[in-house]
Amino acid sequence: MDYFRKATITSPAVIMDAKSKSALNSGISICTDTVAYKRVVSEIKEHLNQFNFTDLNIKLRVFNAQAAKAIFELLSSIRNSPRNNRTLVHWYCERSDAEMHEMASDYSELLDLDINITFN
Repeated sequence: MDYFRKATITSPAVIMDAKSKSALNSGISICTDTVAYKRVVSEIKEHLNQFNFTDLNIKLRVFNAQAAKAIFELLSSIRNSPRNNRTLVHWYCERSDAEMHEMASDYSELLDLDINITFN
């Protein structure tokens, strides 16, 4: 594991593994500190580019407007990257969570980015 950020009550775990070329953002994301979000997004983007990650896995149960903006920025950077066709975005949500499914679909449409939506 090359990067690990432990989940808290208001922020998700972030795990990046260069060996498997995958990154995971998992948990609850309701922090109101926009500086913290910018720092985390910057770290994720740096690692995705540095280690040529091929999979970004998003497993958020809940997120707020600040997190939505940070996720949009992260996905936008993947979309605009010269190697965007190599990073697969996997979005996991509960079948009963229509709002989370809709957010993933909206991001996919807005960014013209393929997002693989999987139901838990």
